[in-house]
Amino acid sequence: MTNALDDDIAEELAVLAADLAAAAPAGWQRATLRGFTTPTAQSGHHGMWYTLDNGERSDADADISENLLTIAELDNAEDERLTVDLTVHADGSRYEAVVSRVLHRSSRDPDTFLYVPRPEDLADTQGPVDPTPAGDPEQAVRLFQELRRRRAEIRGHDEEMPPPLPVDQREQLEERIGVALPADLRALYALADGDADEAGFLGLRVWMGLESVATVHAEHWWVPDSGDLDGHEAPEESDHEANLYHTHRPELVRQVVDHPRWVPFAHTTGGDFYAVDMAPPPNGRVGQVISIGLHQDQPSYVADSVTSLLRLHIEALDRGDYEHEGGELRINLAEPDPTEQAQAEARTWDVPGDGPSLDDMGPAVQRLTVATADEIALDALRAAPELRQIRLSGRTADLTAVRDTPIEVLELDLDAVDLAPLAGHPTLRLLTITTGDAVDLGPLRTVAHLSGLDLSHATVHDIETVAELNGLRFLCLRHQQWQDLWARTDRRPALVAAGLAGDPAPDTLVEWAAQVGDGPLTGLHHHCGEYDSDMSDVD
Repeated sequence: MTNALDDDIAEELAVLAADLAAAAPAGWQRATLRGFTTPTAQSGHHGMWYTLDNGERSDADADISENLLTIAELDNAEDERLTVDLTVHADGSRYEAVVSRVLHRSSRDPDTFLYVPRPEDLADTQGPVDPTPAGDPEQAVRLFQELRRRRAEIRGHDEEMPPPLPVDQREQLEERIGVALPADLRALYALADGDADEAGFLGLRVWMGLESVATVHAEHWWVPDSGDLDGHEAPEESDHEANLYHTHRPELVRQVVDHPRWVPFAHTTGGDFYAVDMAPPPNGRVGQVISIGLHQDQPSYVADSVTSLLRLHIEALDRGDYEHEGGELRINLAEPDPTEQAQAEARTWDVPGDGPSLDDMGPAVQRLTVATADEIALDALRAAPELRQIRLSGRTADLTAVRDTPIEVLELDLDAVDLAPLAGHPTLRLLTITTGDAVDLGPLRTVAHLSGLDLSHATVHDIETVAELNGLRFLCLRHQQWQDLWARTDRRPALVAAGLAGDPAPDTLVEWAAQVGDGPLTGLHHHCGEYDSDMSDVD
């Protein structure tokens, strides 16, 4: 059963329904809004339209932003992503709404709902082999003081820095961040609360005060490809594929677009950051420094600690890698290679069918798309040791060569699929299948690291096999597929996220969420009510 809806939220939904009804064109039957709000107090939608008497759609152009933000405030969801799905009926002045913090429409396919009770659980939980930080607070303090001394020698004067905040205030802000800072960075905040120099104390980046760190960490607005919040797209933190992004140093930096335990602490004016990484992969170190931001298609490794970052600055001064003009000192670290963008382009290879072939593909390619896989020999895949993501389309494809690649993400859009060559694949993590002919899932039992599976556009012989995939953490199916799975087996995979495709009706959606959650639902309201045209603010 869903939570009871607060009367104030019900009233705001009725106002929103009345506004949509008042702005409707002649001959409308119902209005549909796929709305959302974000933790950064923004709102948007995945679609908003009217369905007319003749069955056609007419786009809606109502201003619903303030309504959505008010609903989020009333639901105490200002710091969370909130879904507001609303259907307004012309007949009977009725409306139906789903308001939820745990159900979100996928940004990749807005007809699919994702159930994610704990988005943070989606991130890979495998931690570093060496859990000890590489940084040292005492060394960091000495290096910081040495760097200030060296900067003062070059500039001709010592630079003033904001004094440290009181201890209790620093502790409160760190608690607000929700992630314990590494000891070396914490030691620096005991000396100064960031950087007063607009040129940037840390290389070309301004060291932020703790208040700014807490604010920026809560927003996460810098994530690449986050979409247009004024249009139909939005960042989808819970989309499982977003957590399988390939970095330029995958052995050191987690393969994700973003992570809640990355804490930005220095910025450029253009929206790029140094962040401490408190959730590194096995070969990384807790507290290592990475570079993230609007102008990077992937996180970049910088140093194993803030301590080492300071040492890099001093070494750059020793080499003479700095510029001192107009009173500003700009220290140039060995940032990511300036040809990084060209290298990023070389990592992607598309074979449309009448263009480049696999024979022309370079060894650095990470993402491959083949539009006519049945017409191209895939043996050349073995010569691409960096492959991480493959999309194959066509009638059929021989996946034998795929078995010998280190891919992690595989998308198959084929008339017929034979998964037998994938048996025992050592690295495959996410598999999406679109096919008309029924597919046998049996070979997936031996794919040890398979954690995500999307069968929502596939026909499947043995849906019960899904329950035997012990490592599965994300599963997306159509409603009937979910029903077939539950009818054929009592076993259930231990999922942290689930998807329901096919744009389900609200009652179907709520029923499914209760079943897949296997317990009482929280953070979800399903409400039916009536609106009054007098409520509308639309002239």
